[in-house]
Amino acid sequence: MTSTKGYVFAITSLVFMSLAGPLQKLGSANSHPLLVTCCSSSVAFLMTLIVCIFQRKNVFKNFNISVLSLSILYALAMVAFSYSVTLENPFVVSSVARSYIAFSFLLSLFWLKETKAQNRWPSLLVITLGSLVLSFTASTTETIYMSKGIVLAFIYAFLFAIHNSFLKRSSYISIVSLLFWQNLLTTFFIVVSIFIHGQIEGIENTAVVFGGLSGIFSSFWGFLFYHQSIRHLKFSEATAIRAFSPIVALLVIAPFFPPKVTPHLIFGFMLILLGHYFYFKSEVEDANTKNRRILSLFK
Repeated sequence: MTSTKGYVFAITSLVFMSLAGPLQKLGSANSHPLLVTCCSSSVAFLMTLIVCIFQRKNVFKNFNISVLSLSILYALAMVAFSYSVTLENPFVVSSVARSYIAFSFLLSLFWLKETKAQNRWPSLLVITLGSLVLSFTASTTETIYMSKGIVLAFIYAFLFAIHNSFLKRSSYISIVSLLFWQNLLTTFFIVVSIFIHGQIEGIENTAVVFGGLSGIFSSFWGFLFYHQSIRHLKFSEATAIRAFSPIVALLVIAPFFPPKVTPHLIFGFMLILLGHYFYFKSEVEDANTKNRRILSLFK
């Protein structure tokens, strides 16, 4: 198991997937979020189709209940994410969605049966608390309130945690076949929803351009690198790299979509950073000698 290669894949995936929020937000400025997600999944599907043609891959032979389940989870998560970044600031959504770490830990512990140390729990509680504190910054009243966009961010994080845990458990699945089916079915479900509800009146160029870029960087390359990372790493090790998500969000998203700075935002984000630091630190301490040397480079 080549750990170094696995960590390189995980970090590359993290950077590429972090671009999805800003690109989806830009695409949905004058268009319905479903259209942007449709453009994203369509471009990712076309890229995968080209790979299938060149590799002469029979994706129909690899279609089974696991691929179908993963595709449905992915489609639901993408729709939740698209609506979330449309309704809320992408930086806030990205920060709240760090609850993914807590969801992933619980799934790896109770579903994947990966051995875990008890020193993870305090950091996960801090991350969860930070996500909850930050989630109330969207309220414009004195009443405790959580907007629809924030609720969707939590749903998105939960669905992707299930998806990625299931993917780790089914790592034998061909990544090309999975990319083909999950983007095809996502596009199909969204197109059917659009025609049933008649939610789109016209297609804006920005939706096509930014949605397409999101499909290239996040839905295709980001997912491809993530799949490669969990083939070389334990699920918990790949999740530990996600501890850098708040920093990436601060550097990549915040400059272009600055959130409204409030005490809740500052305190919540600091809790998320602190929780991620201790989570990553505990992962370094519990890793084997080789992985500890690699992870220590990021401390």
